[in-house]
Amino acid sequence: MRCQLGVVFAILLFVLSPSHAYKEWNIHHFGIEEGLSFEIVRDIALSKDHSTVWIATWGGGVCGFEKGKWTYLRAEDGLSSDSIRTIFPVEGNGLWIGGIDGVSFYDSHGIQLFTRKNTPGLPDDNVFIINDMGDGNLWLGTADGYVLATSSTYQLPGDRNWRVVMDPGISGGGSIRQIFVDQDGHIRVLSRTLGLFRLDGSEWKIEASSESVGNHSLRGACQAADGSLWIGGTPNLARTDGTGWQVFAEYNNIANWICPTPESGVWVGDDKGVGLFRDGEWKRLPFDSQEPDQFVEIIRYLPDESIWVGTRNGAYRVVPSCWRLHKTTADGKKITPNILIAEPDRPPLAVDEDNRFISYKNRQWIPKGTLPEQPDYRGLLTQIRAGKFWIAGASHLYQITRDTLQIEGSIPIPENVLLRGINLSPEGVLWALAKEGVFRYSGEAWVPEPSDTKYVRAPAYCMEFSDDGSLWFGLQDRIEQWKDGKVIEHDLGQELDPNMSTPLRSIKQLSDHSLWMCSTPKGIAIYNGVNWDTLGVDEGLSSHLASYVYKALDGSMLVGYRTNGISQRHSPGYWSTFRSQDGIPAGQVSFIGESPEGRFWARIDVTGIVSYDPKTAPPQTLLKSFQGELNPGEDAEYSFTGFDLDYRTAPNEMVYSWRFVQRADVDQDSGWSPFQRLTQVKAPQLSPGEYFFQVRSGDKEGEIDPEPASVLVHVLPPVWRRAEVLIPGILLIVVGLLLGWLLIRKHRALEQSERRFRTLVEGVPSIPIQGFDKNRQAIFWNSASERLYGYQKEEVLGKQIETLFYDPEIRGQVPSMITDALKSGSPPPAGEVTVLKKDGEPVHVYSCFVIMKNTDGENELFCIDVDLTDRKRAEEERKHLDSLVQYSQKLESLGVLAGGIAHDFNNLLLGILGNAELALHELANSSPLRAYLNSICKAADRAADLTRQMLAFSGKGKFLVVNLNLNKVVESTLQLMGNTLPDNISIQTGLTEDLPLIHGDSSQMQQVVMNLVQNAIESISHSKPGNIIVCTGTGEYTARELSLSRLPDFPPPGRFVFLEVIDNGSGMNAEVEQKLFDPFFTTKFLGRGLGLPAVLGIIRGHHGAIFISSEVEKGSSIRLLFPVVKETQEAPKEAKACPAPKHRAANPCILVVDDDESVREVARRMIEKMQFEVLLASDGIEAVETVRAQPDGFDCVLLDLSMPRMNGIQTMEIIQQINPNLPIILSSGFSEAEIRQQWSGSEGMSAFIQKPYLSSVLREKLLEILALSEPA
Repeated sequence: MRCQLGVVFAILLFVLSPSHAYKEWNIHHFGIEEGLSFEIVRDIALSKDHSTVWIATWGGGVCGFEKGKWTYLRAEDGLSSDSIRTIFPVEGNGLWIGGIDGVSFYDSHGIQLFTRKNTPGLPDDNVFIINDMGDGNLWLGTADGYVLATSSTYQLPGDRNWRVVMDPGISGGGSIRQIFVDQDGHIRVLSRTLGLFRLDGSEWKIEASSESVGNHSLRGACQAADGSLWIGGTPNLARTDGTGWQVFAEYNNIANWICPTPESGVWVGDDKGVGLFRDGEWKRLPFDSQEPDQFVEIIRYLPDESIWVGTRNGAYRVVPSCWRLHKTTADGKKITPNILIAEPDRPPLAVDEDNRFISYKNRQWIPKGTLPEQPDYRGLLTQIRAGKFWIAGASHLYQITRDTLQIEGSIPIPENVLLRGINLSPEGVLWALAKEGVFRYSGEAWVPEPSDTKYVRAPAYCMEFSDDGSLWFGLQDRIEQWKDGKVIEHDLGQELDPNMSTPLRSIKQLSDHSLWMCSTPKGIAIYNGVNWDTLGVDEGLSSHLASYVYKALDGSMLVGYRTNGISQRHSPGYWSTFRSQDGIPAGQVSFIGESPEGRFWARIDVTGIVSYDPKTAPPQTLLKSFQGELNPGEDAEYSFTGFDLDYRTAPNEMVYSWRFVQRADVDQDSGWSPFQRLTQVKAPQLSPGEYFFQVRSGDKEGEIDPEPASVLVHVLPPVWRRAEVLIPGILLIVVGLLLGWLLIRKHRALEQSERRFRTLVEGVPSIPIQGFDKNRQAIFWNSASERLYGYQKEEVLGKQIETLFYDPEIRGQVPSMITDALKSGSPPPAGEVTVLKKDGEPVHVYSCFVIMKNTDGENELFCIDVDLTDRKRAEEERKHLDSLVQYSQKLESLGVLAGGIAHDFNNLLLGILGNAELALHELANSSPLRAYLNSICKAADRAADLTRQMLAFSGKGKFLVVNLNLNKVVESTLQLMGNTLPDNISIQTGLTEDLPLIHGDSSQMQQVVMNLVQNAIESISHSKPGNIIVCTGTGEYTARELSLSRLPDFPPPGRFVFLEVIDNGSGMNAEVEQKLFDPFFTTKFLGRGLGLPAVLGIIRGHHGAIFISSEVEKGSSIRLLFPVVKETQEAPKEAKACPAPKHRAANPCILVVDDDESVREVARRMIEKMQFEVLLASDGIEAVETVRAQPDGFDCVLLDLSMPRMNGIQTMEIIQQINPNLPIILSSGFSEAEIRQQWSGSEGMSAFIQKPYLSSVLREKLLEILALSEPA
């Protein structure tokens, strides 16, 4: 019972989980961007030949959409207006169009316009609705309350008759909103003001007034498939089944249009969108996630099973998803997902909630027979052999006749056996797969197989009978083949890949005798009797987790997955995948088949049964851009698109195959590329001639455009081979050769002279030289210039000097200076100047200029440069190092001062805090003095916090160094600060995954993050929104990069983890940034100026680096670097183990050693309050003498570190020589980490306590050392 409840609970969790969602509809939007002439859509209709969708707009006339192309009918074409309310298609592809000031008829003859002015007998030409009454006449409802009748077919204008069926005296003068024929053949008319009328003979009778249905303005009405009438308006919706009107008071929307569905439901369009009433429940259709609240003007259920919705934001085409989930039977019973049988030669079978077999015929599930109990939820049933099959229930297996669905017999399921599957051999023997292994039914009992007692049994999941008489089993840990009494074990890890393992989900033998096994880490394993192969993602599957395969009658292959989806291979390399957006709910696909009409069926575990009707309309392919004439080697592009006429395939899911084929071979179906999701290709290298570029589209259902889009392409021969070029070219060559010979002789001497000059200048390796003509254009550029400035000679020749070197801010001054120099003949003065390289990097040079005349007597300017960059860089580095030395000395001095002050201050605080705490213990709870003492304790705590920050700045803070994940420190710190953030500030994180570890102290790192974030918060004004980004990462840093750190002693180059805090606060100027880490410097009124100095001290202690970037009014960025932990890093030295405590009397004796009398006295009082004995010593020498006099007279020593004459370490070493087993607690104002790092021999201490301390801390340390229980 507990197991059954668990299964039910698991099913409920699956069904209710968000991943179970699937799309029942596909929605496509048609707006102005898609070609619609106007966004307000009032009516939609499909032409009688189903070729064109007509859309009436309120402002853009009528639009026709056919195979991806648009046509338009507007007032300029003959309509009365571009504001159209209603349209109605008739035979012969005619279209009636009703709007303001006229009604029009459009067909192959053109447009006929009928208005009150040009049409006698037409009382009102402002048409609201047009409908066909089925007798060859159209009925038109107008704005003034007329209902008119006229012939629906084409007539000459003079022959058309307009008959008034209802006038305003009956309708009340309100607009006619709906006209339809009910299931009894009565004509019904909805008047906006009075209500719903029914034509009884020749008399109009009102059936529902606006008051009776709760509306003051009626808008829509229809009759559903179950015969119920629906009326909607402002602000309600009402329904009647003939026994009275039911008003949906909670609806409270403007029901503008109501449209019946084929399954007794209705679509309701209102001011909030579209609602569907079906199976007794409401469902909203979110047809536009960008604008969910749409005012719906019209809903049309077209003959192709699509629903069109007209809104004030365009039209939406709503079509059922490819796959349909089957929910209920014809009599309203729920269909269970437990059983599905689908065969190509007979209708599918399933089971409903009443354990009835149901058969699918004429789009409905019809009950056929009943099972004694609910089938197993996993769908356990056998193949059909000799017209019979077995099915598993909760307690029995039942034998069923396929044709009659009668139960032929039953077998109890063995007790304590968990079935995983059943199978029927070709001979009719029943087999069972269970957690306990494989069983065969002998006719009387279940027999374990094989009978060999040495056989190692394992849970069995699937099996198959192959054509060679073998039995194949997918077991928990292996695959076995039983053949000729032998068990052959197949190791997929050995056959295919070491990562492959079982259990499999299914084994199927296909028509080509190959065995397909689902699934392995590489997809589907395939065995052809000799060799193994795999079919996986690389071959077209969408996932390796396949669960079922099926080869369809059309030769395509369908593959189901353990999670959501089914893939179909239409041809080699052409795959498509159906997922939740195509109507497949989440869950494992455990069966795929097909029915006689070509419909595919699938069973999804737990979720349900789905089916899919392959469509028949192929897609259409259009060329978007192309080039009809190409030169040899020309890089031409051809773009194209495809359109699924059934709207089942989105544009980005279409695939394309193309080819360039010679004109003579265009009829041969060869040379096509594989189908790919590309919409643009480049022409290959083609020899001269005529070719066709052809492209065809394919959709996800495997349909291919039978008529490829095609364009004729002429590839021209090379220019020099064309007659119009060849003859003139030969003549030009002859003349050119003659002129060239004459010019060569004339200029040879000049060239020799110039060559000598250029060789000399080009040969100077380290002196860049450039030449410029009278137009400031470069005429000379030697190799040294190429190396210095980065420009090659070919790049600069002909370019003006100001575009090559100078910053844009001064570029405008250069032309006049150079031009004046060339005109006057006086070169510009020589001097140092900063210019730019090609990559924008500045370079310092010393430039001098020379002016020379060319052969034409024109001045030319030559510039000779000397590179000063290395000298400048050396000067800047020397200045930077000098400043770092000064800063280091300053920090060292301040650190020593801060550390010393903090140490002495801690001694003072111990006296203050300790005496105040002792006094509190002596006072009664009602004493008024407790408030004063509490204030003293709080002030001392704040002073202690101040000393901790001073110690942190000096690098002597408390460090407990471990391997840290900086991401975890950031996350925990920000979580602590979360509730204290101002309302105007948000913090974002960018933490790099798999961050290397660093060696550091967790609490110190937390203080660093907190101080940096708090500093960023304080820099942001309360009047503007603030944004703080905290991010981490890694990087390699060079010695030059690390030299820019704000710390004077920067670490060696290598790999670092960084922490960076970025804010958009007020930023800093250079003066503030220079003093940022000075202790007690602050720009905050209430600040103490120790937050960032503490950060600096902590980073120094962690051997890191600090970088700052800030800009006034824009914000700041502080980046900290920490060395990455090396894999071979030594483990920290372990402290010396505490000596084992000896058995002592009830009142241990403690020796307190401290040179500060107030500290000694406070410690004495604290220890005496613990009922211990205390002896005092004022320095180390006195302490040594005291212990030497009584070696075994003390249980513990509380020893100060810093004392005159003999410090604590020296004292401890001597005492331990006298009595090695005497525990020693070392005490100091410095942290334990600083003591262990700076003081050799400190590892001999038994414990450490930092000043100032409370009596509770001292008590805990002593009890821990002495291993005693607290005294009563």
